[in-house]
Amino acid sequence: MGMLVSLLLYILTQQYESDIFIEFLLYIFFMVYFGVLCNAVRQMIAVIICVDAYRYVLDRKIKSFFLFILIVSLFHKSALFCIPLYFLGYIRNSVEAAIFKFFCCLMGISCILFQDKVLAFMVLTKVYSGNIAKSGAGIYGLSFLLYVTPVLILIELTKNSLLYKKPEYQFFVLLMWLQIPIQCCGLYNQVLERMSLYCSVAQIVLVPAMIKDIKNSLNRKVWEYVYKMWYLFFDNGNIFTWKWY
Repeated sequence: MGMLVSLLLYILTQQYESDIFIEFLLYIFFMVYFGVLCNAVRQMIAVIICVDAYRYVLDRKIKSFFLFILIVSLFHKSALFCIPLYFLGYIRNSVEAAIFKFFCCLMGISCILFQDKVLAFMVLTKVYSGNIAKSGAGIYGLSFLLYVTPVLILIELTKNSLLYKKPEYQFFVLLMWLQIPIQCCGLYNQVLERMSLYCSVAQIVLVPAMIKDIKNSLNRKVWEYVYKMWYLFFDNGNIFTWKWY
């Protein structure tokens, strides 16, 4: 499996080679997903392949994208979640993107604030499969928001230059925001929790692309250092023993 993961990562880096710093992609991947890779190898392989398929979203090749995802779903059915993600690629206007981000935040926060009603609905419709008590949903949800907010702020601060030249990369930004409602709903359903991987994985392409696009060498080194410190101390994929959230 290790050789297969290495091969898929190599193919992935070749797909986005002209837009990213390859070593930064690998750094983020292992810092964020090392722990998941040790426990859910088959799904992480599907996730890596789906990131390859996201290239078809950027190029708006809908047939190629759907076919790619359908083939991947034969390996892991969760890949079917990516099919509706294709239509996020049509949101490139900054106003539309802002509205989408607002609703992502609203849905995520609602899942936390109205946990009693959400839990009752999940149980009633027999889709509840969470492993946390009702009283703990809010705590876990707030913990997730505490974790994801800093990196979203960093992305919002550094995305404009890249999106001006490559507006199609708005797709990866929106995926990062979409993980908020998906992960918060995942507090009540473990299947949805795993679906969030297909959203959060956008950062392994988006962040290196934003860093590479910064022309001023000093600014680039500063932002690269900031991102690396974030992934080292706050999101280390259980490589190290500490967690600051």
